[in-house]
Amino acid sequence: MVIQQAKGVQWQMGDLACAVRKKRKIACGKVIQATSKRAVVAFTQVPKTAVQKGDRVLAANGNAKTDQREPAATRGSSYGSAHDTREGRGDKFNITGGFNAGFTLFFPMLDIQFALSPSVALGLRPQFFRLTAATTSLTSFGGHLTFNYYSKKNYKGLWIQIGPGFYTVAVEGLGSESTTAFGGIATLGWRLRFKSGFNIGIGAGATFISPITSNIVVIEFDGFRPTLALDLGFTF
Repeated sequence: MVIQQAKGVQWQMGDLACAVRKKRKIACGKVIQATSKRAVVAFTQVPKTAVQKGDRVLAANGNAKTDQREPAATRGSSYGSAHDTREGRGDKFNITGGFNAGFTLFFPMLDIQFALSPSVALGLRPQFFRLTAATTSLTSFGGHLTFNYYSKKNYKGLWIQIGPGFYTVAVEGLGSESTTAFGGIATLGWRLRFKSGFNIGIGAGATFISPITSNIVVIEFDGFRPTLALDLGFTF
């Protein structure tokens, strides 16, 4: 159920609230979405008709005389969205697995994201790949710290991902070498998310890796490179 935010102390995600009509408590629940203008309360174990537009919403565990939040009025326009166990709950985590490909590399990818707000998430993308030839091998481990924006709430819609990266590179052959490199990633894509929490993301953009030198092999994946990413995962 959507409620109107007051001008004073506002409702925040996680606040416990109860709907009241004529001094009688109808149902209680938790705030699952909050902006400066409105908040969404998911009332539990109640039929849709129990809470109606115009009912007052008070803090469930607060004292009416000391609680600084003004009583809110329900607007009633989004009950179905708020009551849904996935769409309205505002899942915090999204873990996906897939691949990242460019002109010269193709390697698996893991992406772990944590929602800072309904549309912004902080992510970690560890990466590992190994290339081998007859007498030479190259191993790289690293990843990106990413900032993710979604045009729709809860990991849905237009998806923008940017972030810095760090890599270690080890070469074994006629001798051994190891070095580190820095870089970054920027992609634009789309994430399709279902009520079950299952989601599919596809994006394209570019990666950058600072110059890497080797006396054993010629390394050709540093610098700016186009990238294509596809992943599958679940939110919870």
